[in-house]
Amino acid sequence: MAAIAFWEDDLAADPSPTAIYEGHPHGPVGMPDSVVTITLDGKPMAARDVALRLDNYLEVELKWQGALEPGPNKIAKDLLVTFEGGTTAEFLMTSHQMHFAGHEEFVATARISPLDLAGKSKGSATALILNGPRLHPKAAPIVLVYENYEVSLAPFEHFRAMEGRNERLPLQPTISHAATLQTLDGKPFRATRLYEFLGWVCGFLGFIKGTRVGYGQVRNDAHNGFRCLGFTKTDRLHALPGWYHWALQDELPELFQSYMHLMSTDDAR
Repeated sequence: MAAIAFWEDDLAADPSPTAIYEGHPHGPVGMPDSVVTITLDGKPMAARDVALRLDNYLEVELKWQGALEPGPNKIAKDLLVTFEGGTTAEFLMTSHQMHFAGHEEFVATARISPLDLAGKSKGSATALILNGPRLHPKAAPIVLVYENYEVSLAPFEHFRAMEGRNERLPLQPTISHAATLQTLDGKPFRATRLYEFLGWVCGFLGFIKGTRVGYGQVRNDAHNGFRCLGFTKTDRLHALPGWYHWALQDELPELFQSYMHLMSTDDAR
């Protein structure tokens, strides 16, 4: 079984994995990841119309249908989902509806977010930043480098427009920036090191903004590459003005280097 791929026109126009999120700051947004097996209480289900997406609050949500079968209290049973690549994850069923037309509908959400999926690796990847800061009124990417890792951060147009309207910012988690990452020596990423680096990047962005910034939807560029679905925790998008002003943009790469050196000391740990 395969999850339904959404926004195919967007993918055709821009092959970047982050392109499908432009214009969708909150979700729902479909994901093209494939589900191989859905197991309920130890028994594989004959699932159809399987759809994986981020819901309105950017939580990983799985929907599917099955033939009408007897059995009480299915919503409370153990639910395991196996993805293409072999990773099996626990899901929590949030909705179960039985229809007289002869089928059942199910909705479930991942118990852990972000959800790490194993896969191959190369030295480049993409990710999304959640509830990030406004670094500059223009859309030029900002490049940050530390040791063997480089990240380029570019705001989505919907985020720039949101910040420019001087309206009350939404309470929902907001996809703010696309992140493009690479190793400087071209060697493949290790998943743990990539996630650690993204954590440091978000820590730096949080230092700029004054509130917690998250990351998610990480995808290694290798065919069937490792990835994580969903996002880390964040604070609300709105933040009181702090020390940062966009006129300091050109100093951000050097500030990031200083921040990383400081955070890598024994006292910081």
